[in-house]
Amino acid sequence: MKKALFLATALVLTWLTSASAGTITQDITLFRGTVDDPYTVYYPLEISEPGKIDIRIKIKSSKPTIESSKNPISYLLVDTRAFDKNRTISTPEWKQWIQKANRYNPAEYFAGDEIRGWVKSMKGLVKSLVGKKNKPKIPDYVHEHGRYADRGTVFVSHPVDAPEFSKQQGRYILVMNNTSRSEVEQTLIITTTDAIKDNTPTAPTERCDLLVKRIVKNRHGELIIVIGNEGKGGVPQRAYEITGDNAPTLRIELNGAVAASIPLSELDPECKLKNPASAVSVRVTAMRKLIEGDIVRATIDPNRVIRESNESNNEMGMTF
Repeated sequence: MKKALFLATALVLTWLTSASAGTITQDITLFRGTVDDPYTVYYPLEISEPGKIDIRIKIKSSKPTIESSKNPISYLLVDTRAFDKNRTISTPEWKQWIQKANRYNPAEYFAGDEIRGWVKSMKGLVKSLVGKKNKPKIPDYVHEHGRYADRGTVFVSHPVDAPEFSKQQGRYILVMNNTSRSEVEQTLIITTTDAIKDNTPTAPTERCDLLVKRIVKNRHGELIIVIGNEGKGGVPQRAYEITGDNAPTLRIELNGAVAASIPLSELDPECKLKNPASAVSVRVTAMRKLIEGDIVRATIDPNRVIRESNESNNEMGMTF
């Protein structure tokens, strides 16, 4: 029987018990599995107030190489009702479960029958959701599920509103399963954002929509980037007040390497993007003058700190 891996390292636990907004990047190995006995990773995560959970997974390598058409790797995002569907577990129970999960070994009895039973149940659920043509009714505690895309990528954005947060206490587990005979190296990026919004609820259609409108160079070879807001709502004031690593930024890459990162407060000091149908331009002085053949890629809010009505148009590339 394959061992199930629970990722609750000191790094993760520190993040779980501290800030509600942040980004965790971790390399994870999915060892070989089978359809009947997949290799499974359980990744616990927690947010401390309503917001959003963005999950990105990118396969870096696989040995032997996985045929993209087979899509042998799947994922689930579940809440703690997966432990007990009749109730939400308490804080002491959550911490106790994480401690037990870290010690879990299916070949050892002392880990506890409840852990062993839950792991078996999760493997069966994954198999039924992604492995059968006639899908069963999806349990309420499953919020996201699917297979990795053909290029070995996953992008899941899960909003957590106030009612869901109140019910689930912001506690979730990302379950990743490998049913292939390949050993897979992947990078997992989880970004959690607290409620970057006004005091009143905002429907998705009323949110801002940031995008890179133009990338040009002036006659002096300096880079000029135009950022627009084409949504029906404006960028919240609080987004301008965030500092440090969690601040919304404009990230600029030159020939594949990050050349500059400009915080929103510097990009738009007059807060023009708080208004719909607005735009700002920035002259990038922190990088060398452009020459023929340079490739520039600009991304506004790459960490998805700000809630938008459309988050698929936040970047643009240009070859000069």
